[in-house]
Amino acid sequence: MSYIYGLQCGAFIKIGRAENIGKRLRDLRLGNPHPITIVLRRRHPRAALVERLMHRILREEAVGREWFRISPADARMVAAHAIEKVNERLAQEQAWLASNAARLRTRQSPRPSKQKVVESVETMRNSAIGLILFG
Repeated sequence: MSYIYGLQCGAFIKIGRAENIGKRLRDLRLGNPHPITIVLRRRHPRAALVERLMHRILREEAVGREWFRISPADARMVAAHAIEKVNERLAQEQAWLASNAARLRTRQSPRPSKQKVVESVETMRNSAIGLILFG
């Protein structure tokens, strides 16, 4: 499970995701003379989706691809909102899967039962084509 993070450097906050925030922070500090601090750290099973939604919400504040001119409080508020929306979507998907599980399982069975094959052959024998084929 990945993290959503917000890293502040001066007036900007980088919104991203990573398995290891400490390593990501070390990578960004390398060659950067400005201090970088963690202002947001949230673990989520669909971190990529949360990050994408946060970027979309904050696009008006973007400075580059992943850096935004926002406050740490705004970053936390947008993260909470994005996580709530993603969780709602996940709940809808799980409810749909649960309500359609039986139907989906029956679709996965490619081989008809022996009874269905026998019924199909009987139907064919009783039809006009069956009369031609079977006499």
